[in-house]
Amino acid sequence: MKGLSLYVHVPFCAARCPYCDFATAPAASALRGRYVDALAKEIQREGSALGRPRLRTIYVGGGTPSLLEPDEIGCLGRAIDDAFVRRPREVTVEVNPATLDRARLDAWRAFGVTRVSLGAQSFSQRGLRALGRTHQPEDVAPAVGAARGSGLDVSLDLIFGWPGQGPSEWREDLDRAGALAPDPPSG
Repeated sequence: MKGLSLYVHVPFCAARCPYCDFATAPAASALRGRYVDALAKEIQREGSALGRPRLRTIYVGGGTPSLLEPDEIGCLGRAIDDAFVRRPREVTVEVNPATLDRARLDAWRAFGVTRVSLGAQSFSQRGLRALGRTHQPEDVAPAVGAARGSGLDVSLDLIFGWPGQGPSEWREDLDRAGALAPDPPSG
């Protein structure tokens, strides 16, 4: 086997976005710690059942994985290290621009993250309100700078077709995202 790609789902969010169809839970939920422990056990069980294969890529999505506390991030990293041979080309984590701080960036780097997928969604205040997002347009550029300052590549997620969005607003979103120079995929 040349290697597998691993997707780790973190279903916790600060607020539910109206466009989201995923099963989610409040980030402050007592369920979060139990979920991380159960997820770590499942990762170890599956890695063992597969014979501890090599991982090509890891993607941590959600929800809002950037809401995990550094010790929870470490727990997942240790479980993956125990269950798989980690030599991935790319390790990506989805991040909300408002939830990125130095402690979490350090924990994600220790986890092996090479790229943050930053959920900008729109650079329009009206668009962010329509999408139910908890960050502001001005949060995106500092989050890109913080991630790059930690040595991480950055990709930007945008949503096309939010209620009321016109062609000029989409062009503005594309222009502002392009000005931040997202990094190309690895490998």
